[in-house]
Amino acid sequence: MVTAQASRPPADAVPLHTWVLGDQAQVHGLGAAVLSAVTEQVAATAVFTFGAVVDKVVLVATELAANAVRRGSPPTVVQLSRCMPDLILDIGDHDTQMLPEFADTRPPGASGLGLRLAQRYALTVGWYVTDTTRHIWARFPLDDRATIGQSIDPRRTDPAVVSPPAATPDG
Repeated sequence: MVTAQASRPPADAVPLHTWVLGDQAQVHGLGAAVLSAVTEQVAATAVFTFGAVVDKVVLVATELAANAVRRGSPPTVVQLSRCMPDLILDIGDHDTQMLPEFADTRPPGASGLGLRLAQRYALTVGWYVTDTTRHIWARFPLDDRATIGQSIDPRRTDPAVVSPPAATPDG
């Protein structure tokens, strides 16, 4: 049985880096900055077999940030935190009215791919809203746990409760 997890990232996550983005041009520089920060954390843990997690965190960070800049209210704040043994990526903007939505509920070519990528590559994905900000967060492993792809349920009207997909017979 899978238990539901809280919608906020772990309270004991320690912030490592924060980037504030005001426009789409700043998203282009975000990828290199996140790459550097995540590579530093991977090297510090001596987990060299999970180099692919670096690419996944960078991809999810840039996609979610681009969506927030394009569709949210500025500024967009991207925070990378550490919650041993994992990395937490939290992207916030100031649009508290629009809830996260998967790309398959939008027309082709519309934004929203970031949530699908987060669902595929992160251990856990969630979202929450404060009085002034909306956040989407994802937890990435830096140890030997598999990335099992837990997801947000976009149909919920309360803060997301996160759960993994059902097991399949072949894997």
